[in-house]
Order: sequence, then C-alpha cells, then structure tokens
Amino acid sequence: MSSKTPPLRIHIAMLNSLRAIDILGGGKLLVSQIHGQYSRGLATNRSPINATVLRDHLQSLTELYSISWKAKGRVDWLTVQQILNDLEKEGCPDVFLESITIERQWIKYSSYTMQNEEIHVPFMFHPHPFKPSVFHRLKSKLPSYGLWSKMKELRADLSTTLDEQTKKRWRDILLINIPNPTLENQEIRQLWTNVSCCIILKESKGKFMLMEVEEFRGVGV
Repeated sequence: MSSKTPPLRIHIAMLNSLRAIDILGGGKLLVSQIHGQYSRGLATNRSPINATVLRDHLQSLTELYSISWKAKGRVDWLTVQQILNDLEKEGCPDVFLESITIERQWIKYSSYTMQNEEIHVPFMFHPHPFKPSVFHRLKSKLPSYGLWSKMKELRADLSTTLDEQTKKRWRDILLINIPNPTLENQEIRQLWTNVSCCIILKESKGKFMLMEVEEFRGVGV
C-alpha cells in the first residue's frame, strides 16, 4: 500500500492488564466502565496413585477475583490508579480486562454556540487476538517493542502466582477500541498520540477483521 494512501480507520491498542496500563503511564486515564478478572494459583499438590489406568491426581486451589463496575454518571468516573488502589484493599493486585471504557477529553468547536466546547468521548476496548505475523512486527520492528518488553518483565514478576488460565489470557492479546463514529481519524490521533501506554494502529488494507494493521511511526513507548 502506498504511504500516501490514507488509512481506512485508526485504532488504539493497549495491553489487557490494568496494572501494565498504569505502569506504562496510563494511571490518570478516566474509566467509566470496567469488567475483568484476576486469578492465581494458591497451591497445587500431586498425590500418589495406585490405580494402573490412572495417569495423575492433582489437587489445585485457585483464588479468583471477578471485577465488574460501571459509573452511574460523570462524577463517578475513576482513574486507572484509583481502581487499582481500591482493588488492593481486598488483596487483588491486577485486572485482566474483558472490557474497559476510557473517557477522553476533547475540545470541539460548536457551530451552534460558535465557541469551543469541552466534551468527553468514550473509547470502548475489548480483547482482540491478532494473527502471528502482526504480533511479530509489533514485538520486534516497530516502536511498540517497548510495550512488549515491559509486558515480558511483568509476566516474569507474576509467573509464580498466576494460574494457567490467566497466563493464557495474557498471551498475545491486545485491547482494541471500537472506533468512535463522532471523531475523524486525525482527531483520534490527536487524542492518543501522547499517551504512552498505548500504540496507534491503522488498517492497511481490507477490513479490520482481517487483522492487517500497521503502526504509526514514533507513536507509543
């Protein structure tokens, strides 16, 4: 595709760990809705067996936190850091996200009032698996390499306590926003360019369902 060809749509991508978003500079992002869970293995015991046909006998104990919250109005919005602080009261260190809505402030000119007005635009994010070739580019050649380096460090820190299902949810998954129809591509770029916890992706060809994306150079960590 020619570099002069305009992208079909702009998408914002983030890691699916709330603590990773905070560590990478997203602690002040405003959240109006969040759903996810966090689980870790507390103990796993392998018991001796006597039956010939029985291969193994495992006893496992897992601690599971289920997170589901939606603000009733703007006054109830919380920052990423406030949510993490609230969860820590119950001993929950993180959330692996199933969905999150982040509210971004935007100054828009109103032809009705003939002046600039401050509005908040919701960006809804959901997990989105990519094909291996996309992740190879994101993890090696593009500016998003820094994002994945930090993810690798976080995984290493938590690998001794996370259960297997949580580890799988954290493997090659990014949160992708549903494009807001009220904003143009250029407006979306302006809103997210200086947010260090995200990368900005563009559809290079076809539909986004085909997962053909490129990254804007210089954007991200």
